[in-house]
Amino acid sequence: MIKRDRLILNRLVYREDLVVLECGAGPALVASPILHSTRKLILVDPMAEMLDRYRKVFSGRKNIEVEYHNLAIGLTKKQSPFSIPPPAPNRRGQLVGRGWGFLTEGPSAPRERRQANVRKNWPTRMVNVAPLSTIDAGDIDVAVIDVEGNEWDVLQTMVSRPEIVCIEVNANNTHKEDIFRWMEEEGYTLKKLSTPNYFFVRS
Repeated sequence: MIKRDRLILNRLVYREDLVVLECGAGPALVASPILHSTRKLILVDPMAEMLDRYRKVFSGRKNIEVEYHNLAIGLTKKQSPFSIPPPAPNRRGQLVGRGWGFLTEGPSAPRERRQANVRKNWPTRMVNVAPLSTIDAGDIDVAVIDVEGNEWDVLQTMVSRPEIVCIEVNANNTHKEDIFRWMEEEGYTLKKLSTPNYFFVRS
């Protein structure tokens, strides 16, 4: 799926000198194929180990400025519990971290995952939460948003109106209608669907 998403995003981008946001950077960047056209990359992830991984990847690269923000996006500044599924076996049978997690408190926290967390007793840590407006200077051209159910909080606190927005919207997202209404009101048109990722372009 990540290969298909990258291909779609690459076809939608038509210029250079971009400011790109990956909100919920995770283990693989959707924006990877457009980095050659990017002057600044903003990485947001509540898992410090994910950001440390990208610090190594981008170490020594002088053609791109990279900002690292170790936080989850929410409506207010606070600390909140963040649940992380345990490692799972890869194709070689080795246990590896999945590279993602989710907030377990707040109106946008995914209900079904909160229940799974209680049932399975997944590990939980406290993470910093802040509105996207605290780090968004209003100059983002491309936004990739994959924050495991908190996508609506990201949109509500975003200062920029990017030309392209790739956003994950699962079928059970409680704010699905809010997200699509926001996109329409802000002048976005759906260009591609790679379930569960929606690619919007602003006219």
